[in-house]
Amino acid sequence: MRVASRPAHRVRWVSGAILAGLMLTGCGGEPPVVRAAVEGEVTLDGRPLDGVLVRFVPQQHGRGAAAAVDQGRFQLPVESGPSVGEHDVVFTTAEPELAEAVAAMKQGSRDPLGVRAVPLAYQKPGRVHATVTEQGDNRFEFRLRSR
Repeated sequence: MRVASRPAHRVRWVSGAILAGLMLTGCGGEPPVVRAAVEGEVTLDGRPLDGVLVRFVPQQHGRGAAAAVDQGRFQLPVESGPSVGEHDVVFTTAEPELAEAVAAMKQGSRDPLGVRAVPLAYQKPGRVHATVTEQGDNRFEFRLRSR
């Protein structure tokens, strides 16, 4: 009977159309992320910060990244750098080892966890921004102020 061949033809046509649509749009939906190397300096009231983390938080799509700040300097290679685009930049203290915190308390530190090393306003997105580019110099100088 010819009646059965007509629906089979439609199923093949619809299946082909769906397959062609998937091939044109791709399966994942998100474009590949382009990362970039970044480096720079972080100071607070003119003094190099130490023992803090600088984090690049994408404002739209993309990948964030974080780097330890050592003697006021940070650096991230392309492989672990932030994605290209606009980022909020956040500064937080690196979590000390328990032994370091205990030693600081024994020495009379009023801030053994170092939470006051970075003013609270810089520990949240929105205060500092950076544009990471694919080509060009991604060197940043972040000059933080305690007041």
